[in-house]
Amino acid sequence: MTSKKVYCYECGRHTEYAIKKIKKSINVKGVMVCANVYEAHCVECGEKVFVQELEKQNDIIVYDAYKKSIGLLTSEEIKAIRLKRKWTQTKMARFLNIGEKDITRYENGSVQARNIDDMIRLIDNDESFRIIVEVLNKEEYVVSEKKISSFVDELINILQTGIIGSPNNNIYNNQLNIFNTKKVSKTNGNQRISNAA
Repeated sequence: MTSKKVYCYECGRHTEYAIKKIKKSINVKGVMVCANVYEAHCVECGEKVFVQELEKQNDIIVYDAYKKSIGLLTSEEIKAIRLKRKWTQTKMARFLNIGEKDITRYENGSVQARNIDDMIRLIDNDESFRIIVEVLNKEEYVVSEKKISSFVDELINILQTGIIGSPNNNIYNNQLNIFNTKKVSKTNGNQRISNAA
Protein backbone atom coordinates (compact mmCIF):
# COMPACT_ATOMS: atom_id res chain seq x y z
CA MET A 1 0.00 0.00 0.00
CA THR A 2 1.37 3.41 -0.95
CA SER A 3 1.73 5.89 1.93
CA LYS A 4 0.16 9.30 1.52
CA LYS A 5 2.62 12.10 1.03
CA VAL A 6 2.40 15.89 0.85
CA TYR A 7 4.93 18.57 0.06
CA CYS A 8 6.98 19.74 3.03
CA TYR A 9 8.47 23.19 2.45
CA GLU A 10 11.02 22.66 5.21
CA CYS A 11 12.32 19.46 3.64
CA GLY A 12 11.82 20.74 0.09
CA ARG A 13 10.13 17.56 -1.13
CA HIS A 14 7.13 15.28 -0.67
CA THR A 15 7.21 13.40 2.61
CA GLU A 16 4.93 11.22 4.68
CA TYR A 17 3.01 12.88 7.48
CA ALA A 18 1.54 12.03 10.88
CA ILE A 19 -1.78 13.36 12.15
CA LYS A 20 -2.17 14.89 15.60
CA LYS A 21 -5.38 15.89 17.36
CA ILE A 22 -5.13 19.15 19.28
CA LYS A 23 -7.52 21.43 21.16
CA LYS A 24 -7.72 24.99 19.86
CA SER A 25 -9.58 28.17 20.75
CA ILE A 26 -10.76 29.86 17.57
CA ASN A 27 -12.64 33.09 16.92
CA VAL A 28 -15.62 32.41 14.66
CA LYS A 29 -17.80 35.38 13.74
CA GLY A 30 -16.77 37.13 16.96
CA VAL A 31 -17.41 34.08 19.17
CA MET A 32 -14.54 32.17 20.77
CA VAL A 33 -15.07 28.42 20.46
CA CYS A 34 -12.98 25.45 21.58
CA ALA A 35 -12.63 22.58 19.13
CA ASN A 36 -10.53 19.45 18.74
CA VAL A 37 -8.97 19.76 15.29
CA TYR A 38 -6.43 17.76 13.32
CA GLU A 39 -2.95 18.81 12.24
CA ALA A 40 -0.58 17.03 9.88
CA HIS A 41 3.16 17.09 10.57
CA CYS A 42 6.06 15.94 8.46
CA VAL A 43 7.45 12.69 9.92
CA GLU A 44 10.99 13.73 9.03
CA CYS A 45 11.29 17.31 10.29
CA GLY A 46 8.14 17.69 12.40
CA GLU A 47 6.95 20.83 10.63
CA LYS A 48 3.24 21.33 10.02
CA VAL A 49 2.15 20.48 6.48
CA PHE A 50 -1.04 21.25 4.57
CA VAL A 51 -3.47 18.39 3.87
CA GLN A 52 -6.60 19.57 2.08
CA GLU A 53 -8.85 16.75 3.33
CA LEU A 54 -7.93 17.52 6.94
CA GLU A 55 -8.60 21.23 6.50
CA LYS A 56 -12.08 20.51 5.14
CA GLN A 57 -12.76 18.23 8.10
CA ASN A 58 -11.49 20.90 10.49
CA ASP A 59 -13.81 23.49 8.96
CA ILE A 60 -16.82 21.30 9.76
CA ILE A 61 -15.56 20.64 13.30
CA VAL A 62 -14.96 24.33 14.02
CA TYR A 63 -18.24 25.58 12.56
CA ASP A 64 -20.18 22.84 14.34
CA ALA A 65 -18.61 24.01 17.60
CA TYR A 66 -19.72 27.54 16.71
CA LYS A 67 -23.25 26.42 15.83
CA LYS A 68 -23.52 24.50 19.07
CA SER A 69 -22.28 27.49 21.09
CA ILE A 70 -25.04 29.76 19.72
CA GLY A 71 -27.81 27.17 19.98
CA LEU A 72 -28.00 25.95 16.38
CA LEU A 73 -28.15 22.37 15.15
CA THR A 74 -24.81 20.85 14.12
CA SER A 75 -24.15 19.36 10.69
CA GLU A 76 -24.57 15.81 11.98
CA GLU A 77 -27.80 16.69 13.77
CA ILE A 78 -29.30 18.16 10.60
CA LYS A 79 -28.32 15.08 8.63
CA ALA A 80 -29.76 12.80 11.34
CA ILE A 81 -33.11 14.64 11.21
CA ARG A 82 -33.20 14.33 7.43
CA LEU A 83 -32.49 10.60 7.61
CA LYS A 84 -35.09 10.20 10.36
CA ARG A 85 -37.71 11.41 7.86
CA LYS A 86 -36.12 9.17 5.20
CA TRP A 87 -35.63 12.20 2.99
CA THR A 88 -33.07 12.88 0.33
CA GLN A 89 -31.46 16.32 0.41
CA THR A 90 -33.78 17.26 -2.45
CA LYS A 91 -36.95 16.34 -0.52
CA MET A 92 -35.81 18.19 2.58
CA ALA A 93 -34.95 21.28 0.52
CA ARG A 94 -38.38 21.23 -1.13
CA PHE A 95 -40.13 20.97 2.21
CA LEU A 96 -38.14 23.92 3.60
CA ASN A 97 -38.54 25.85 0.33
CA ILE A 98 -34.78 26.34 -0.02
CA GLY A 99 -32.18 25.19 -2.51
CA GLU A 100 -30.88 21.63 -2.48
CA LYS A 101 -27.33 22.96 -2.28
CA ASP A 102 -28.27 24.73 0.96
CA ILE A 103 -28.93 21.39 2.65
CA THR A 104 -25.60 20.08 1.36
CA ARG A 105 -23.85 23.13 2.80
CA TYR A 106 -25.61 22.85 6.17
CA GLU A 107 -24.55 19.21 6.43
CA ASN A 108 -20.97 20.21 5.62
CA GLY A 109 -20.49 22.96 8.18
CA SER A 110 -22.20 26.06 6.77
CA VAL A 111 -24.21 28.03 9.32
CA GLN A 112 -27.96 27.96 8.78
CA ALA A 113 -30.20 30.94 9.55
CA ARG A 114 -32.09 30.85 12.85
CA ASN A 115 -35.50 30.51 11.17
CA ILE A 116 -34.28 27.55 9.11
CA ASP A 117 -32.91 25.98 12.27
CA ASP A 118 -36.26 26.45 14.02
CA MET A 119 -38.08 24.78 11.15
CA ILE A 120 -35.72 21.79 11.09
CA ARG A 121 -36.26 21.31 14.84
CA LEU A 122 -40.02 21.33 14.30
CA ILE A 123 -39.62 18.74 11.54
CA ASP A 124 -37.66 16.58 13.97
CA ASN A 125 -40.51 16.47 16.48
CA ASP A 126 -43.22 13.99 15.42
CA GLU A 127 -46.15 16.01 16.79
CA SER A 128 -45.10 19.33 15.33
CA PHE A 129 -44.25 17.64 12.02
CA ARG A 130 -47.79 16.23 11.84
CA ILE A 131 -49.20 19.70 12.51
CA ILE A 132 -46.96 21.28 9.87
CA VAL A 133 -48.29 18.93 7.21
CA GLU A 134 -51.87 19.48 8.40
CA VAL A 135 -51.50 23.26 8.40
CA LEU A 136 -50.07 23.27 4.91
CA ASN A 137 -52.86 20.97 3.81
CA LYS A 138 -50.53 19.62 1.18
CA GLU A 139 -48.51 16.52 0.48
CA GLU A 140 -45.32 16.36 2.53
CA TYR A 141 -42.95 17.09 -0.31
CA VAL A 142 -44.77 19.93 -2.04
CA VAL A 143 -42.95 23.24 -1.78
CA SER A 144 -44.47 25.60 0.80
CA GLU A 145 -45.41 29.04 -0.50
CA LYS A 146 -45.15 30.59 2.96
CA LYS A 147 -42.06 32.30 4.27
CA ILE A 148 -40.46 30.05 6.85
CA SER A 149 -40.09 32.72 9.54
CA SER A 150 -43.79 33.58 9.36
CA PHE A 151 -44.72 29.93 9.26
CA VAL A 152 -42.75 29.09 12.41
CA ASP A 153 -44.45 31.92 14.28
CA GLU A 154 -47.83 30.76 12.99
CA LEU A 155 -47.16 27.22 14.13
CA ILE A 156 -46.18 28.43 17.60
CA ASN A 157 -49.51 30.26 17.78
CA ILE A 158 -51.39 27.17 16.62
CA LEU A 159 -49.66 24.99 19.20
CA GLN A 160 -50.46 27.45 21.97
CA THR A 161 -54.10 28.10 21.13
CA GLY A 162 -54.94 24.52 20.17
CA ILE A 163 -56.57 25.47 16.87
CA ILE A 164 -55.82 22.01 15.55
CA GLY A 165 -57.22 19.22 17.72
CA SER A 166 -57.81 19.59 21.43
CA PRO A 167 -55.94 22.36 23.25
CA ASN A 168 -52.80 20.89 24.75
CA ASN A 169 -50.46 23.18 26.63
CA ASN A 170 -47.96 20.35 27.02
CA ILE A 171 -47.47 20.20 23.25
CA TYR A 172 -46.81 23.93 23.12
CA ASN A 173 -44.43 23.84 26.07
CA ASN A 174 -42.55 20.96 24.47
CA GLN A 175 -41.96 23.05 21.36
CA LEU A 176 -40.46 25.84 23.44
CA ASN A 177 -38.12 23.30 25.02
CA ILE A 178 -37.25 21.82 21.63
CA PHE A 179 -35.77 24.84 19.90
CA ASN A 180 -35.13 26.91 23.06
CA THR A 181 -34.64 30.09 21.06
CA LYS A 182 -38.01 31.82 21.38
CA LYS A 183 -40.36 32.60 24.21
CA VAL A 184 -43.93 33.80 24.25
CA SER A 185 -45.15 36.49 26.63
CA LYS A 186 -48.55 38.17 26.97
CA THR A 187 -49.08 41.90 26.84
CA ASN A 188 -52.61 43.27 27.40
CA GLY A 189 -54.04 39.89 26.45
CA ASN A 190 -52.16 39.80 23.16
CA GLN A 191 -49.54 37.18 22.38
CA ARG A 192 -46.08 38.42 21.57
CA ILE A 193 -43.09 36.41 20.37
CA SER A 194 -39.69 37.66 21.42
CA ASN A 195 -36.14 36.36 21.48
CA ALA A 196 -35.17 34.39 24.55
CA ALA A 197 -32.80 36.10 26.93
